[in-house]
Amino acid sequence: AGHPEMMPREIMGGEIYIQKEGRFILRKGPIFSHIINFDEINRTHPRSQAPFLQAMEERVAILETTDLEAGRLRKEMFRLTPITDNLDEARHFFWVLATGNPIEQEGTYALPEAQLDRFTFSSSIGYPPREEEKKIRTGNVLHDREGKRLEIEKVIDLPEVLEISDLILKTVASPGDICRKGANKIDEYMMRLIENSRPHTASRNSATKRLKEYVDEYVAVGMSPRSNFHFEAGCRTQAFLSGRNYISADDVKYIAPLVMSHRLTLSPRAKGTNVSAKDVVREILNDTEAP
Repeated sequence: AGHPEMMPREIMGGEIYIQKEGRFILRKGPIFSHIINFDEINRTHPRSQAPFLQAMEERVAILETTDLEAGRLRKEMFRLTPITDNLDEARHFFWVLATGNPIEQEGTYALPEAQLDRFTFSSSIGYPPREEEKKIRTGNVLHDREGKRLEIEKVIDLPEVLEISDLILKTVASPGDICRKGANKIDEYMMRLIENSRPHTASRNSATKRLKEYVDEYVAVGMSPRSNFHFEAGCRTQAFLSGRNYISADDVKYIAPLVMSHRLTLSPRAKGTNVSAKDVVREILNDTEAP
């Protein structure tokens, strides 16, 4: 869990001096994991957010190590994928999750828009279903219908996750690959949604006059070029989960709110009139015609 006093070494790790042996040893931090959940990341100081977000984007951790012979510190780069640091290992997995409480902002450090862009999806959890919320008062322990306590069971292991990831890449067609071979309506549709999110740009040929005026009024910065990769990855995964080897327009519509909402920087006008990013995405989807 994040807190204002958290230091970068608590995330990345660092050296420890062994006095009896007269040498330093390196202890790697929790960033060297397959799955990382950074709870309430916005309560952590930017100096600690920065190395975490850098590792998340570049898949490497940079740590300072001591060169006793040279008598100086040096920066050493450790690859996070493959997780074993074995450069010959083809299989890898590195998945980053983060949460943030959007309600109370005192004592928090909001992530800059450029850093939020590194997260593929963003979703608001909201309140739990009524029956699930009632279980909080019973100690947050799950039971079956007969009252027997349910234990958490492993449903998938790492090799299976890696196989599924490889299968998606190999079996679900990429819009970009199809587009190079000929016209691709899905590639065009995704591009229209991205372009129509950007205010005051000349490339919005598919946007209606009403949508242009709406986006110009309520959006300060739209989707970035980097979002193309996240958008496509989400759509290919959704197609795979739907049992198809191609992306449909419904896949794009389903993934769009998850990919777009946290990437839109709203204007002061939107904040003053309680127009949310979800409202803007809804308008873009409603007023952007699929080719």
